Amino acid sequence: MATSYHKLLANSLKIAKNKAVKGVLRAKDISRLHLTRLVANGWLTPILRGWYLLKKPIDREGESTSWYSSFWSFIGIYLSYRFGENYCLSANDSLAVHLGSTTIPKQLLVMVKKGGSSVVKLPFDTSLMTYQETKAFPKSTEMINGIHVMSLPMALHRISAQFFQKNPNDAEVALKIVDQLALSQELLSGSNMAAAGRIIGAYFFIGEKQKAEQLRESLIAAGYQLEIVNPFTIKEPMLTNYSRIRSPYAARISIMWQHMRHAVISIFPKDQGISKNKKSYFARLEKIYVHDAYHSLSIEGYEVTEQLIQQIADNKWDPDKSTDDKNQLNAMAAKGYLQAFKAVKQSVERIFQNENSGKVIKEDLHYWYAALFSALVKAGILEAQHLAGYRSHPVYIRNSKHTPLPPYALLDAMEAYFGCLMNEPVASVRAILGHFIFVFIHPYMDGNGRMGRFIMNSLFASGGFPWTIISVSNRATYFKALEKASVEGDIKPFAQFVLSEMNELLNRH
Repeated sequence: MATSYHKLLANSLKIAKNKAVKGVLRAKDISRLHLTRLVANGWLTPILRGWYLLKKPIDREGESTSWYSSFWSFIGIYLSYRFGENYCLSANDSLAVHLGSTTIPKQLLVMVKKGGSSVVKLPFDTSLMTYQETKAFPKSTEMINGIHVMSLPMALHRISAQFFQKNPNDAEVALKIVDQLALSQELLSGSNMAAAGRIIGAYFFIGEKQKAEQLRESLIAAGYQLEIVNPFTIKEPMLTNYSRIRSPYAARISIMWQHMRHAVISIFPKDQGISKNKKSYFARLEKIYVHDAYHSLSIEGYEVTEQLIQQIADNKWDPDKSTDDKNQLNAMAAKGYLQAFKAVKQSVERIFQNENSGKVIKEDLHYWYAALFSALVKAGILEAQHLAGYRSHPVYIRNSKHTPLPPYALLDAMEAYFGCLMNEPVASVRAILGHFIFVFIHPYMDGNGRMGRFIMNSLFASGGFPWTIISVSNRATYFKALEKASVEGDIKPFAQFVLSEMNELLNRH
């Protein structure tokens, strides 16, 4: 009987997968019998009336990962179904899409040609608001990831002054990457001279005098009257060393670094420089290794014990002779952690020789990653190409509104990241932002958390700070602080948390 039911369930699942588009399924596209069966077994979860998300039943109740990872796919499919091509994201949301925003919006604003205004409530306190717009509806739109948006010049022209005040980083990046000819043509439409004056004033503020004057002269020559106003309220721009930026993702990394570094400096004590007692530093590192590995692996969900870690460290774990050991994924993870830890120590040795710590990380990072997963590759659990480089597929962080960067953005973003590391003069900033921005980018398919903590502690060594263990008992606080930095741009809670963990470990040892 059970086998028969499983066959029926498998058949329903097969039908649903064939009907679903990017994991999104309309109730009208599948029979009520199949729909009821799949909902009852956890394979379908409602998005709104008549719309479902195809997901794995292992997701816990209240788990938001499936929804956040499918948010933009659903938006594109739903809007197309309701409005065809007669919709467009608002100026603010269009700009966010052009800039590769990594945060799921609380409410998405959409203009439509007809259909009136409405608010559609979506899972996990997100929503979609549509409003009818006929006169100001764009004559043409662009399609990005299956969604109709305004062109970047049009979005810049239409954003309000408040956008420059509330989202100065995004506004600055947009001004840097927009095509100047297309922007000039947009402003010459004459539809909003107040906005044109803001944009020219914004260019003067960020140090782009030539671009500002070219735009101003073009508009004056066309007979327009201008009031030049700086819409920014920040004291100084963040991207003063960049004129034309190819990647908004790289610009975002550079801006985040500059924006956050002062908060870290205000929280951490002054750097002491590299410890003169190298022998004592490495002796302590050996002493706390088992403790560090236990907590770092447990944070990532591996069920390891300190005894297992010690067994591996003492070379008493042998997957070639023991089938049980070979099949134990947790043991593989612990074995990889030991190999990576050894590679990290070699990098710290270079830092103790006064090499640029950021340069050391850039040159050695891949060796750490290869060591971390070599045991899994050798055991045949992972394919060898897993070690080849950055990920080639999207990844999602459990229950996070932050979506890590798409694969095509990783090279530019990581290059900007390494540049920030190498040019940062303050060790505590290198360590805290080295960890946070690395996991913000999430360049690998797996192991980003462990790698981020290795980076942080290697860079702490460059300022005389001790190796710091993030306790698994504080896992929720750790992730909450990372989420706040990723979604709200507030690094203070994370910096304060790491400093408290550092002091706690010092007090215990």
